[in-house]
Amino acid sequence: MRLTASIAHEVNQPLTAISTFGEAILHWLQRPEPNLAEATSLAHHLIADARRASEIVRRIRDMALQRAHSREPISVRRALDDALPTLQSESRSKSVTISFDVPDDLPPVMADSVQLQQVIVNLSVNAMQAMAEAESAVRELTISARECADGIVAFVLTDTGPGIPASHVDHVFDGFFTTKENGMGMGLAICRWIVESHNGRIAATNAESGARFTFTLPAAHPE
Repeated sequence: MRLTASIAHEVNQPLTAISTFGEAILHWLQRPEPNLAEATSLAHHLIADARRASEIVRRIRDMALQRAHSREPISVRRALDDALPTLQSESRSKSVTISFDVPDDLPPVMADSVQLQQVIVNLSVNAMQAMAEAESAVRELTISARECADGIVAFVLTDTGPGIPASHVDHVFDGFFTTKENGMGMGLAICRWIVESHNGRIAATNAESGARFTFTLPAAHPE
């Protein structure tokens, strides 16, 4: 049951993006003067999300079988850039502005690239959905990353939504815990599993206005 729910939850995001990109491609092709450049660009995004869906299924299956994945140095900026097309689809539909705050000299992190994207996308989509459901007047999501003194990189996602009720803070990462009417309660649980399997930590708190999710990963420094 848990494996089925995990796959259903995680694959839903790239499938939604694939549908959105497909509709946009048709829009550009059906114009009186088809825009082949835009259609081609969107087709590349569609293919990337299809591959990501396949990789997500494989990794969740391996997770259930407790198979380890190789990690390699991953550029934080590149990871965010790779996740951006999927995030933009959600941000447009929810009227959310996304901004990044990543220093140029930030070291890479030791991670599985697909799983890192899963964490970034899950936390970001949750934040955007919370702001939309609360009908927040200002809808902004800030994703920042900083190197800490103890050889780790900390990612911080801050939104301008309603925040997390005090009674929920200690349970948001529990499997099947959700406050959404159609939610499955698996997204944050999967984020915790991924981060902890990378020897990192993840936490949820409230910011001055909205929620703040923080997770850490080991920095990849040259020998």
